[in-house]
Amino acid sequence: MKNRETFINKVKKVYKQHTNAIGITVMILITIILFVSGYLVSWNMILKPLNDKQFETCEKVAYNVYTKKGTIPEGFSVDMTSTSIKVRYADGLLRGKVTAKLQNNELVMKRNKQIVESIFACFLIATLFVIVTGLVIIAILSIYEKIFKKNIF
Repeated sequence: MKNRETFINKVKKVYKQHTNAIGITVMILITIILFVSGYLVSWNMILKPLNDKQFETCEKVAYNVYTKKGTIPEGFSVDMTSTSIKVRYADGLLRGKVTAKLQNNELVMKRNKQIVESIFACFLIATLFVIVTGLVIIAILSIYEKIFKKNIF
């Protein structure tokens, strides 16, 4: 009888270990899914890349600033130095800019999609996505535990 009880205790111990391992694996998978979804949401919806038409508009603005024709249209940010003109949309949620430089008496436009900066920003947003979701879940579980420990219902 004693052997049977120790065997049952060992089975319960192994079962608990497997249950804990499965729980940890599920939590890791949920964290990875949340991180990837936060990254994709920020990459495609929050930090939108400029399309070709928007780049062309930035190039026209840079050319107009260089030739001093007209004023800077509303919605654009222009940074001028003695050697270059940088034009981007004033909306901070759009990524990309045009840099115009004078080379051999000709204005050369260069498009910058700002991918490195966007990857870093998306990584931070995805991390915040995971942290905020975790904090919300912890808050809900603690409220749930407090309510049912006091047996209010």
